[in-house]
Amino acid sequence: MTTMSDQEFAQTEALLRQRLAQLADHAPTAVHLPDEVRVVATNRAPGRGRRAGVIAAVAALIGAGGFTTYSFLGASNDGGAATPEEAVTTFVSALESEDVLGMIDVTLPEEVGALRAALDSATADARRVGLLSEDLDLTGLQGIDISIDDLVLDTNFFEDGLAVVTATSGTVSASFDPSTFPLGDSLRALLGEGASAATSVATGEAAAGTVLMTVERGGRWYVSVEYTVAEYIRQAAGWEMPDPLTRTPIGFDTPEAAVTGFYERLATLDLGSALDTFAPGEDAMAWLAQSWLADSETLMERSRADGWSVQVSGLSYETFGQGDHLTLRPLTFTVAGTTPPGFDQGLSDVANPTSDPTPFTVQRADGCTTVTGSFAQSFLGLDPLSPATAVDGGYKVCATGILGGVFLFVSGSGLELPAVSVVQSSGKWYVSPLGTVLSSATVPLHDIDDGASLFDSAFAPFFYGGLGRTSLESIVTGQAADTIDAACLPALTVEDGIVTGVVANPPPDAIWACTETASFGGDSATGSGPLPVVTQAPAMPAPTPETLVPAATAP
Repeated sequence: MTTMSDQEFAQTEALLRQRLAQLADHAPTAVHLPDEVRVVATNRAPGRGRRAGVIAAVAALIGAGGFTTYSFLGASNDGGAATPEEAVTTFVSALESEDVLGMIDVTLPEEVGALRAALDSATADARRVGLLSEDLDLTGLQGIDISIDDLVLDTNFFEDGLAVVTATSGTVSASFDPSTFPLGDSLRALLGEGASAATSVATGEAAAGTVLMTVERGGRWYVSVEYTVAEYIRQAAGWEMPDPLTRTPIGFDTPEAAVTGFYERLATLDLGSALDTFAPGEDAMAWLAQSWLADSETLMERSRADGWSVQVSGLSYETFGQGDHLTLRPLTFTVAGTTPPGFDQGLSDVANPTSDPTPFTVQRADGCTTVTGSFAQSFLGLDPLSPATAVDGGYKVCATGILGGVFLFVSGSGLELPAVSVVQSSGKWYVSPLGTVLSSATVPLHDIDDGASLFDSAFAPFFYGGLGRTSLESIVTGQAADTIDAACLPALTVEDGIVTGVVANPPPDAIWACTETASFGGDSATGSGPLPVVTQAPAMPAPTPETLVPAATAP
């Protein structure tokens, strides 16, 4: 019999203690059987339309983010499952049982950090602004009950360690009880009286057709958020299953360099190189891009030949987060380039296009965006009520909004470059596509000031019938107060009988009176007629070609 030396014994004991500690970390704190999941019955309809709207908004946010809320709290993820179906069934059982650690155990390790960072940020800010209460317990979320019955799964294996698990049949029942859900004071104020009533969100919905993408790592299978989203996009587009992915991620020395490198590649229309900045292991978008990248590159080449050129410079950032997962939002930048001849007159059927490409600039500084070039007004989507100021060769807008037109060549307005999340791996920084998607929710939540009304936030349309402060002000400003629904007036500022805007912290009841009437354009439960809409306003002066700012040189 072989004996251990004292050193070997100490090493073995240390390893055993480590494994026992890991086992304890993965042990669920509470175990529930599927038939123990309580479904709240609906015994009466909500008393007011605004309660139904708020509850629907909360349910939609939970439904969209519930996967994140339940799944990504652990510091480690080395479990997985023996098969794709086992990964999915374990995940489903954990969801029903509110076994957070069980769900973590089958989540793709490369995605855990981005999701956990987003969750930490979102829950902290949601508590701070009154969306959620301090009683929120993510290890056992109260007020939501989900039951999944008679689930039948089918698995399709693909190359490169991928498998799609599809529910061929099954029934999903879900309920939301606001009386026990940890709503914050702001949301409770929106619900008003009757918030204790149990309300059914969804019952008896078939699970058939639902898919979860799973990925193999080291012989174990994990559920992947990114690949699941990519698979839904692929199926909706009707693309063939992409080939196995081969790529070499490009890392950077600093978070700022990673985001700048991504934007520089995107601006020069080199989409393949932009995808290479994505973090190792976050491969789903690059995997999906094989379905469209060749056609896109052909289009980009044609665009360059037609006169498109785009360059980005002067980037500076505001940074959120800590540790290896950060989100950077561009505070300043200059996007400059040229558009094809006749672009300012329309993309097609141009009778007399100009002979040369036309220069443009989009510059962000001090919270304002200045757009110059003959297409400035159409690019910003300006209307007569837009808060823009005419400047030499274009317009200046001191507001917020995501910039899309310059990079994606799509219609619509844009004033800011989107925030980008990055992750550190092996000493290098990379773009995190999943973190970047999640930042579209976490950054606006972070922007809500303490004590500010949710009506001033990016989430206002979710909770106030589709309207926020800016849209409501555009409807009511300049109108005679006696033409406005009386229940709406407490939300408005009035001078000499004329509405001048919306008050700083409008009462929820008054906001709902305004939004319900404005949304439906007729009699409502709280008013007698539609809010008037401005039909005419002075046109803004057009920019002159002589004052156009020339394109900047490449950075």
